[in-house]
Amino acid sequence: MSAIVAAAVALARPSMEEWADSASAALATLPRSPQDAGVRIDGPDPLRLLLIGSGVVAGRDPVTHESTLARAIAQALHQRTGRGVEVDATIDPVITIACLEPILGRESLSSYDGVITCVGDIDALRAVRPSDWRRRVAASVAVWCRRVRESRVMIMVGVGATGGEPGVGGLHGWLADGLARQLNAITDELTASVPTVRTTLLPQLADADPRGASGSHELWGAQLAADLVDHWRAIGRPGVEPAAVTEPWQRVGLADAG
Repeated sequence: MSAIVAAAVALARPSMEEWADSASAALATLPRSPQDAGVRIDGPDPLRLLLIGSGVVAGRDPVTHESTLARAIAQALHQRTGRGVEVDATIDPVITIACLEPILGRESLSSYDGVITCVGDIDALRAVRPSDWRRRVAASVAVWCRRVRESRVMIMVGVGATGGEPGVGGLHGWLADGLARQLNAITDELTASVPTVRTTLLPQLADADPRGASGSHELWGAQLAADLVDHWRAIGRPGVEPAAVTEPWQRVGLADAG
């Protein structure tokens, strides 16, 4: 984030926090995909995943009801590995980075092969201070490292653009998107030296793309499945077939992809 945008965010923070209350309320009331207690696909030696977050996880679109992100990930991972897949989801449409450490602290992480987090859009809307974001992300990564073995992985999905969301836009939306890029760079920095944690950023389909929101979930599910398989292979996890294709956008960090 440029110094000019950083200064603008700092000056606008009080009004952004106030504005974010109404924007967050608008996001929270949008039609969302059903919060499945779990997605299960039969197959041998099931892989277990935990999906945590808001935004794309909450499925803020009425047409995504039959294509949740959890289901898209499960289907794509099953197709790649031939194994069964079980996905549990902890979903809150207004979750913030302050919630991530407690969630990772109370969940039974040892029972999951992988964890995917999608947190930060509400933080960007509320103009979270980068120092607070750094502290919260560092604490979450520390909890992860303390509680899991090296055969498990966590993928932290970066903060995407929020300007196109209903109820979001204008100058404040533009500033939030600028801040999101800085938050993603901080997350990249804090996870770069942790072998079991990676970052990624989900691409956005063009507004005119006929696939719409359900197409986005299919795309994101395929990307995250490829990321998981590649990550497991990188840390020497046995019994996981390598991804057939790894596209360039599946290997870049948050700052690079932003």
